[in-house]
Amino acid sequence: MKLNAKQKIVLAGVLRSQRALAGMDYHAADYATSIRRGQYRLAIVRARDGAVPINLEGWLGRQPTASDRVMYCRELDRLEIMGLLRRLNFYTDRRTMRRASHVRLTATGLEVAERLLAEERADAGNQTAARKTESSSRVERADDLAEPIDVDGIDWSSITALIEAPADQPV
Repeated sequence: MKLNAKQKIVLAGVLRSQRALAGMDYHAADYATSIRRGQYRLAIVRARDGAVPINLEGWLGRQPTASDRVMYCRELDRLEIMGLLRRLNFYTDRRTMRRASHVRLTATGLEVAERLLAEERADAGNQTAARKTESSSRVERADDLAEPIDVDGIDWSSITALIEAPADQPV
């Protein structure tokens, strides 16, 4: 199954969101208002069941444009047709009956998303190792190029004249 970059972003984002929400402390909102507490706990319960809100901004890491919203809506359609996720609507308002508010990964989608996250971690580890190697080689090159400065050969009289000269008098 070949996935494009947008589909990979969605699948990895859904799994990250699901893990983050499901791992939250259920009692962290005990002192919030009853409505907030209920919303908080409901989000955790749904995430533990696999359903996460569509959070395009969080998945992209930036504010999505109107064009992004349309493109990613189409990608959600394609992923649903591929059998990798299901759209869910937990709201009963007549205006939102046809809209998806949440998504849930299918078993196949979960496997693919876990593989994508594993690849991301491996790539991040390789980049970190490459950065460490690059920075250590830069330090070695800097040590090779650095020559000590002989301060005894500097004529300090011109420098002290600049410091001691009044601001309105040219040097």
